[in-house]
Amino acid sequence: MTVRVEHFADAITDGSIHQAYNAFDNEMLHEEEPTFARRPVGDTAAMLAQSPSHERRPRWLLMDGSVVIGAATLYLDDEDAANLHLGWLDLGVLPGHRRRGLGTRLIGNVARYARSVGRTTLMPHTNSFIPAGAHFMRHLAAEPGLVEGVNELQMADLDLKLMEEWAAAGRAQSDRFELLRVDGSWPDEMIDEVVALQYVMNDAPVGDLDFNDQVFTADHVIEWQEELAARNISRFVFAIRDLPSGRLAGYTDLGINPSFRDLGQQGDTGVFKEFRGHGLGKWLKAEMVLRIAADHPEVTRIRTENAQSNAAMLGINHAMGFRLHHEQTIWQINVEELLATLST
Repeated sequence: MTVRVEHFADAITDGSIHQAYNAFDNEMLHEEEPTFARRPVGDTAAMLAQSPSHERRPRWLLMDGSVVIGAATLYLDDEDAANLHLGWLDLGVLPGHRRRGLGTRLIGNVARYARSVGRTTLMPHTNSFIPAGAHFMRHLAAEPGLVEGVNELQMADLDLKLMEEWAAAGRAQSDRFELLRVDGSWPDEMIDEVVALQYVMNDAPVGDLDFNDQVFTADHVIEWQEELAARNISRFVFAIRDLPSGRLAGYTDLGINPSFRDLGQQGDTGVFKEFRGHGLGKWLKAEMVLRIAADHPEVTRIRTENAQSNAAMLGINHAMGFRLHHEQTIWQINVEELLATLST
């Protein structure tokens, strides 16, 4: 049967596609994480149906009859004014269908679309569990821009006494700092200051990526919260307010997907430079793991991603008991150079 490429410019609402994509997604997930539970169709449907106003998500599916054997999703943030040259890319082909030129066919479609909407750089990612991904990137002459360690903490190994000490040291500064706890979405009246808080993540290392400091908007905050809610992902946030200035000094967040209830996915953690030196990063991280240990015993492990160059955060995580699980690499590809390569 002839393999065809189907392009979806926006959200996918077709239930038959949800079923087919779910089967593809679970096979890819099993290759990467053999012990993971299968993702339910409902979670896949909610993910494919999202259409945030600030971000376009065109998709290309490789279809063999009614079966999805490969897929690519391009993420185009139209409100991040500093990075309108790039598109983040997820791309995969099922193991049994590789080395047939299908990945090249997919990325060719993506590159032509990216050029048509003025994007000059693609940023795909690979991980060390699937070596074929890195081989494909090198075949395309992609450049590795940032290597991140995916680190995992086994909750059974958590040093609760040490975490209590970190938390106590933070609470002892209550004359200067206030700890805030938010479950789910931020209160509406805090959205503007939460937008300002997001800028702390511009201090995170970006390696050699052609990636500028992000511009954040209320849409980013609100629509991300809506997407998590649509997928029934529980979200927990701890933030710290500097009382003299009234500013939010830093925060950390963590999500639990009901499809993978044993896994806590650590999101952002950051403290603005002017508030460092007070142990706020340790305080935030300690409060979070203590909360999870007390209220969510089903979570047996927590994962986080850190640039291998982020010595400060790696130091905190290592002291907590996080250990390297695998690595992932973000690559960058010049669209025009890629299209020229594919045309030869």
